[in-house]
Parts: sequence; C-alpha cells; structure tokens
Amino acid sequence: MADQVKQTSRAFTATKDDSTEVQLRVREATRRELEMADMEFSRAFNMALRFGLPTSTRQMKHLKQSELWTEADDARVQKLRQHALAIEDRLSEAGDTASEDLKTEHREAMTQLNEARRDLEAMLAHTCDAKADQAYRNFLMCCSVEVVGDEKAERLWPSVDDLMQETDNKLLSRAMYEWTMFRAGLESDWASFQTPAPATATTQATDQADQTEPDAPAQVPADEPSAIDQSPDPIDEPPADEPDPVVQVAPGVASDEPEAGQLVSEDEPVEQPVA
Repeated sequence: MADQVKQTSRAFTATKDDSTEVQLRVREATRRELEMADMEFSRAFNMALRFGLPTSTRQMKHLKQSELWTEADDARVQKLRQHALAIEDRLSEAGDTASEDLKTEHREAMTQLNEARRDLEAMLAHTCDAKADQAYRNFLMCCSVEVVGDEKAERLWPSVDDLMQETDNKLLSRAMYEWTMFRAGLESDWASFQTPAPATATTQATDQADQTEPDAPAQVPADEPSAIDQSPDPIDEPPADEPDPVVQVAPGVASDEPEAGQLVSEDEPVEQPVA
C-alpha cells in the first residue's frame, strides 16, 4: 500500500440557512491549542463535580447494578465496533479506489453501531466526563474551523460563546461534521450523512425520552472567560504528533471512548459547562 500524506487542512463549501455559500476550512490544532483545550476539559470536569454530576465510571457502575446496561449489551456493541473498524481498515487500504459497495457497507455498519450504543450514550450524557468532552470539542472547533479569505483565513467563531450563540443550523451542522471527520482521518461524505437512517423502535423511544427528560436547571457560579477568549491569534506551530487526549464519537466514526481526564484541584470560579 502506498504511503498516504496526512492532511493538515481540508477546505469545503458550506451552505447557510439563507442559501448563501461560505468557503471554510478545518485545520490541525497547534500544540498550544491542544494544551489549552486540556485546561478547558479539566475546568469543565471540576465544575461538573461541584454541581454533583457523577463520573462516567460511577454512572456505569450504577447502570449495571440496575441492569439498565448489561454485559451482553457491552459484548454486542464491541462486536459491532470491531466489524466497523475492520471495514474502515479496508477503506483506508483501498484509498481512492474504494468501491461504492464497500462505502455502503461501512455506512450500514456505522448505523448499526450508533443505534446499538445510542441508549448508553444518552444515559452517560449527564456525567462529568461528557461535559468535559463537550467543552474540549467546543474549544478545538473554535480554533480549527476558519473562513477562507482573499489574504488569510480567520476563525469562524472567535470564542466559545460565539459558537454557542450560532443560530445558523446548516452552517453549524456542516462545520461540525467536517471537523469531526477530519479529526478522525476520514473522507467527507456529506451527501450520505444527510440521508436519514430508517427509524426503529429503539431510536423512536430514545428520541421520546430526550424530549420528555430535559436537563434540570442548576445554580451557576460566576462566569469566567474561556481560555480561548484570553488567547492571542493561533500560532503557526507544527501539529501534535500524538493523538488528541479526547476522541470524538460521531456518526461515521468508530472509536473506543477513553476514560475521563485527570481532575485538577484549582478552586477558582468557573463557567457553566455547555449543556
């Protein structure tokens, strides 16, 4: 198999809600940006602990004790994950010569995997780890998604607050998809991603639960500016060689979820984690 050169950026055209188009790119985060994202992870994790949220390990123990998630469920998800990863290896080996049948097989495998772990992810969404993961991803998205201009590229969202206040759903969905696929080293397949999978009893039940069980309001400590608001413009540094400490799990990507980040002991006021 021929050696493949790793992309450091990927350009794409996004369509906004008003049907206008914008030229964007997603790039590798610098070492400094990755270090600052780690700080965002730790800060969000600590704040979630203050709010009384459980860690994913404690929540998983409770789910198994209550038989809401069993060893059989674990085995089923693991089998589907291994199947999806095997197809991804075949896609990587084939490169540009990959057949449409193989791509279709990969999409079907990912659909089965996502459906199998949908319930578990919903039950683990309200943990310290999930809130910290979300803060980490939001920070890196702000750093890595840029508008391509005539002279230079600039951040689409200068701060996390700008990202959270984004009201253009089409723009946000496309940027998030492209960023996720780029980080996973997968080619973009936006047209296929927009095609919804057939509804099943499991997905319908989960969707109903999501609609009827909103997050409970929490007392929020005093806001503190995010690290991205205090940082200068991105520094041209070579991307990190080591993999990111937190792995995004999204449609089209098969990966093993890591354990939560290390807990820090700073006791300063922090901003509310992103819901």
